[in-house]
Amino acid sequence: MKNLEHKEKLILKLLSGDDHIAAIAFREVCERFKDNDAMNYSCYYKVLVSVYLERNNERVWRIANEHHISESSVYRYRHKFLNWFNFYYGKYSELLKSAA
Repeated sequence: MKNLEHKEKLILKLLSGDDHIAAIAFREVCERFKDNDAMNYSCYYKVLVSVYLERNNERVWRIANEHHISESSVYRYRHKFLNWFNFYYGKYSELLKSAA
């Protein structure tokens, strides 16, 4: 899971800097999972907030317990968040390149 944590730290570093593409990509990820939760009664967005926005460094088991899901689900969600972030980051990077 070190690789996962390393990737998440890179995203947090991008977000704390002035990378506008990262901010847009992260906003898209948030909206995507808010919509998913509204349609499917899931808790993706709540986990996303716990991991990235609150940054309270809770243990995985605590996040899982708080949201009534398994620890493996927390890891699976985190991988989904990274995949969607990478997708949106690439998408908006290409859009900016083609607009320039």
